Amino acid sequence: MLVIALWRRRTSFDVFDPTIPFKTSGDWVLLTTVVTMFAYIVLLVLLWNLS
Repeated sequence: MLVIALWRRRTSFDVFDPTIPFKTSGDWVLLTTVVTMFAYIVLLVLLWNLS
């Protein structure tokens, strides 16, 4: 998640411009969703293997 945040900050300079209304690209949302779901699945598998 940190890598995605740094990558977005370096490639999208309009993130910190207060004159531009907030908008999110669908690609960033999809990438973040996939990474988060993968992390939750890994955590779930680790919890199942605990017992």
